Amino acid sequence: MINVSENIKYLLDNITDQTEKLLRGNFVGLYVHGSIAMGCFNPLVSDIDFLIVVRAKMGVQGKLDLAKTLLGTKHDIPKGMEMSVVLLEHARNPVFPTPFEFHFGKEHAEHYRRNEVDLEKENTDPDLAAHFTIAKRRGIVWRGLPTDEVFSEIPKEFYVKSLLYDFDDLDKNIINNPVYGILNACRTLAYLKNELILSKKEGGEWALKNFSEQFFQIVRQALSSYETGENVLELNDNTRNSFVRYVKERMERLS
Repeated sequence: MINVSENIKYLLDNITDQTEKLLRGNFVGLYVHGSIAMGCFNPLVSDIDFLIVVRAKMGVQGKLDLAKTLLGTKHDIPKGMEMSVVLLEHARNPVFPTPFEFHFGKEHAEHYRRNEVDLEKENTDPDLAAHFTIAKRRGIVWRGLPTDEVFSEIPKEFYVKSLLYDFDDLDKNIINNPVYGILNACRTLAYLKNELILSKKEGGEWALKNFSEQFFQIVRQALSSYETGENVLELNDNTRNSFVRYVKERMERLS
């Protein structure tokens, strides 16, 4: 049972309908990952994460049409959607970092409106190895071929590289987006220690059983902020720096 509102289901159905119509025979499927797939979606703090898989490379006009479709999609989710279009051959035969055909997120919308995106440029994204892993293990086939026919198992080394790529920004993330930085660090360590593929919420819950007790309060506050959308984190420089040192030391021992 997908634990999201009818509005989210309608939104995903609408995006899928328009995308399939636009791509025609090139459309393989739309696959939801992230918090929706993992059962912890909060419309106040979560974005709508999905991958669109295609058989052949997209032309510039096709990318422009897709950007226009996504820009015209109405919704009331503050963080919006985060999506990538990837080739079937890269889903079945993963490489790192993974090439993508098209990417769209809230922070890219204005660039598309101003025609500031180079749609002929070849791009790669280290995060896609993690997205593929979650799509394979815990994702939702919104429409299209079954997951096992689309996504191969991602080599562990690729998934670890993807996690550590994000983890390397911990110092910046914990200042700019402390809830994300804290919970993402928790789920990264959960994989490095126990090979668990977890959501941010699940990562925080894991940390409450596996971290030093001195960091339980910061993790609980991050979880509460994530679940309610209200910032209850009480972070000073000393608390923040102690947490960063602690998780980095554990990461170095495990990786």
